[in-house]
Amino acid sequence: MNAGTMPRHQDWLRRFAVGHGFAWGELWADVRSHPDYPTWQQLARRRGLAPDKELLGYHMTRGLILEVIHAAGGVERELAQVQAALEEAQAWADQAVLNFPNEREKPLWGVNAAAPSLVDVSYAFVNLLIWARTVRERVERPWRPRSTKRVGLLPALEPGPLQDRVADALSILDDALAEARYLTNHALHAGSLPSTSTPAAEVLEDGRIVFRIPNPVAGPITTWEEFSFSDGRDALTYAHSLMQSVADFVDEVLTAFEDNVPARARP
Repeated sequence: MNAGTMPRHQDWLRRFAVGHGFAWGELWADVRSHPDYPTWQQLARRRGLAPDKELLGYHMTRGLILEVIHAAGGVERELAQVQAALEEAQAWADQAVLNFPNEREKPLWGVNAAAPSLVDVSYAFVNLLIWARTVRERVERPWRPRSTKRVGLLPALEPGPLQDRVADALSILDDALAEARYLTNHALHAGSLPSTSTPAAEVLEDGRIVFRIPNPVAGPITTWEEFSFSDGRDALTYAHSLMQSVADFVDEVLTAFEDNVPARARP
């Protein structure tokens, strides 16, 4: 994997650098309201630094955008992994067809290919789902389980136009991630996708292979046996759609920061 396979990630880092990390004090809320502020004060003292809010404010907020970009880059990386593994599986299936005896009848109910790299597709697809969920959690999440306090990029912003735009973008992302969260929870806690059997791909009439995923789910999944596959969805199409939603979100967040750079910091 190289930087050439992650052009979005590279562009986001460039915009962050051009914006000087958007470390302008006017954009950020008073860090003294953060539930971890006392911990940061203790850390500063251990390192021989004065635990004032200006110094801690810089250190507590400087990585928040980068953490979101890093998670979004994870989605892009795993999408590239899914694509590469599917290309390898396609080559395997093409060779298998050449070796298939001509006198054999075509199966009545279709053909599946169990190329070795389909295991990589299964893992990479789940990793993509996890990174997409991580994007959301790095923007806003509970401070601790069952806590009403929120942490992440969004709560750290000063209330106003910038925070409002990030909140609006997050609402759109939440809609796109609704199903992905259920699939992710199932993959993390219950079993692999799409099932616990050896990963296989469907071979279409024209020889192309597709890695099927279940019909849309609208709630928690108890077992993979709840899945149905009548809609003909495939992992690569879904992964591209999820990547686009994440990319749209990160682009909008960075644009919102660029549009709200204080006048004193503009050319």
